[in-house]
Amino acid sequence: MRKAILRTFQITVVALWAWLISRQLIQYDFSKKDFAKLFSNMQDNMLLFFVCVALMPLNWFIEAKKWQTLLLPIQKINIKSAWHSVMMGLAFGVLTPWRSGEMIGRLSSHQLHKLPATLMLLAIGSAIQFLITVGIGIFFLSQFISIETYPLLCYSCAGLIVFLPVFAMLYIKPNFKRLNNILLLIYNNRPIIIKVSVLSLLRYTVYVLQWAIALYIFSVSDNIFLLMAGTTVSLFLQTISPALPLFDIAVRGGISLLVFSSLSSNPLPILMSSLIIWLLNIVIPSLAGIFILLCNFPEWKCKLSDFGAKAQVKQLHA
Repeated sequence: MRKAILRTFQITVVALWAWLISRQLIQYDFSKKDFAKLFSNMQDNMLLFFVCVALMPLNWFIEAKKWQTLLLPIQKINIKSAWHSVMMGLAFGVLTPWRSGEMIGRLSSHQLHKLPATLMLLAIGSAIQFLITVGIGIFFLSQFISIETYPLLCYSCAGLIVFLPVFAMLYIKPNFKRLNNILLLIYNNRPIIIKVSVLSLLRYTVYVLQWAIALYIFSVSDNIFLLMAGTTVSLFLQTISPALPLFDIAVRGGISLLVFSSLSSNPLPILMSSLIIWLLNIVIPSLAGIFILLCNFPEWKCKLSDFGAKAQVKQLHA
């Protein structure tokens, strides 16, 4: 029942944003000059486009470094193993809302014997990144979306922020022992948590800069700092959206139109920049993750089966 409700909610969200995009496209009278201008802008800013592309591996390298750092309390892994784990996590995460399946891919063979601690560390890392995205996004939200202009969206965001903790308290059984273990893990590894927070902020900055450069290339605005501020709002709204990351181009495009419509009356360059960022940061890395997963699947499956067998034996003895 809950899965059906969540799936219906996801489809509704994607459909609403798709409707918003189609409405914007229908209202704007496109011509061949609009498309020619897009390619002309890209040719004129080819160096910036290469910078935008180069920021993709840097983005995921920082995420791999963050994962490597997060695991230090329980084990040491090299940056190559961390990068493989992150890519495989992305391959699983794009198929689930809020990337909840990411933990499956990140649990590579050398981490399975320390599953509870690994899951706690993954939750801590995700929470830090989430707080940075939401905190900075809310700070700039009023600059682009006012309650007078978009009252429904503002009230929906406020309601969602209030609803999520209430939902957690009502439907998620509190586990104070696990919470205490997480707090102890954070307290005993404060230097590592600080380093992870810095890496999370650095990765967030790279992502924001990359998207702002894409918007600048297509002449949405010539103010790069204004574009970066708008990008933080777009990332915030995108983060709280339950759409599947691999299929959220409609959500991403709709949010971009909503945020940047005050800077450009032409929806085409806004949608084009969103498409490029989606391809660079979601589609291409996901394909890389699937490739790594297929190359390591026999060993990964074997180790996973051994872990499951050991868990069953332990349960029988208990």
